[in-house]
Amino acid sequence: MKISTATVSDVGEGVRGFEVETNEGPDLVETLKKSRGETHDRIVAQCLGAASAWAYSDADTFARAMHRRGGVPYNETVSVRITNNALLVDTEAFVCQSKDKKLVILAFGGTNPVNLIQLLLDVTPRRDQFWTVGRVHGSFFRSALALWPTLKKLLSFAIGGSSLCSGAESERGRTREECKPSRGKARVNGSRNEAHDSQDDLCEPSSADSEEPKTTLYLTGHSLGGALALLTAAIMYLDPDAAPLWESVRAIYTYGQPMVGCSDFAEKFEDILGRKLYRHIYRDDFVPTMPSRTAGQFQHIGAELCSTENGWLPHVTYVKQAPSFVTSFASGIVNFFAEQVPDVRTLPFLSRLQPFQRVLQCLKPLVPTTPLFDYFPQVSLYDHLPVNYLRTSMILPPGTEFL
Repeated sequence: MKISTATVSDVGEGVRGFEVETNEGPDLVETLKKSRGETHDRIVAQCLGAASAWAYSDADTFARAMHRRGGVPYNETVSVRITNNALLVDTEAFVCQSKDKKLVILAFGGTNPVNLIQLLLDVTPRRDQFWTVGRVHGSFFRSALALWPTLKKLLSFAIGGSSLCSGAESERGRTREECKPSRGKARVNGSRNEAHDSQDDLCEPSSADSEEPKTTLYLTGHSLGGALALLTAAIMYLDPDAAPLWESVRAIYTYGQPMVGCSDFAEKFEDILGRKLYRHIYRDDFVPTMPSRTAGQFQHIGAELCSTENGWLPHVTYVKQAPSFVTSFASGIVNFFAEQVPDVRTLPFLSRLQPFQRVLQCLKPLVPTTPLFDYFPQVSLYDHLPVNYLRTSMILPPGTEFL
C-alpha cells in the first residue's frame, strides 16, 4: 500500500523544493456544500468531472488540478494505492479536502490503458456475492474492498474536521512503527515532527459522531473509477462503523461507468443509492454497455444523463447491456480509428464497414427477432476518453481544460 500527500497552500505551490506562483481557479466549495443532491447539479458535475479525469494522475497533479480547475482551491489531497498482481488488484483513490475542512471529495482512478492488471480486472467479470445483498462484478468488488479499510480511516479524519494530510501521516506512522518495541511513536503533523508517548494519540481519528454531519462528502470516478465509487458507497452503507460517513454522502457522480451488479443488487440499492447516483454517458461510449450478456445479467441503477452540446441532460431509458464483448469491442475499435484519423475513412475496408454498420442499425427495428443485429452496435472507444467527459462537464473550448 502506498499513501501520498499533497497540499496547495495560499502562500505558493511547492515543486521539488522551490515555490511557484499560484493560479487560483473558481471556488465552488460553497456551491458543493449547499447542493442538496436530490437533483443533478451542473456545477457539481463540473467539479467532480474534473476530479474523475485527473484521478489518473498523482497526488500532486490532482491537488493542483483541483486548485486551478476543480473548484477546490488550496486543498489537501491524499492518494492511496493498493497493488497485488496475483489478486488482480491495482487501483488508486484520491481524497481531496477543502481548506475550510467542510468538503471532501473521494475520487477513484480508472483503467490505465497500459496497465495489464487493470485491463485483466475489467475483462474478468466473474460474479461474487456482495454479502447477502446480491451479486456484483467480482474484480471490482475485490478492488473496492482492498481500499476500504484505509479510506475509512482517512475519511473519518476528514469528516471529523481534522487535517487530511495529518491523518495520512499518522496512518503511515502507525504502519512503520507497529513492528518497533518502543511504546512512544513519532507523529508527523504538517511540516512539524512531534513526539507523542500515547499510542492512542497516533492512530485514533477524530470522532465524527454528531447528530448532523458538518462535512459534505462526494464520491466520483471515471470508467473503473465510477464502478469503485458506487461499490464503495454500498460498502459504506452496510458498514455499521461507517454510519457517520454515509450520513455525510451528498451524491455520487460517475462518468462512463460500467455496470457493477446483477438484478438482485440493483433491486436492493436502487432506492438507497439510486437517489444519490448520477451516471454520465458521453455519446456512444462503449463501456456503460459492459459487462456483456455473455458474462451474465448486469443492471444499472441511478439517474442516467447523456451528453449534448449544452451539457448533460437526463436520459429517459437506460443503456442496454451489450450482447457480446468481442463484437462490441471490435466495433468500438473501428469507430475509434475512423473518428481519430479522417483519412482512414477512405480505406476500402473501413469505407465499406461503416455504411454496413449504419444499415444494420436502420434495419434492426424491422427485424426485431434477429439477434444478429445486436452484435454490431454503434459504439466507440474514443467516446470513452475522460477528456470528453471533462469537456462536456466544464463546457469549455477544447484545450482550455489544461490551462
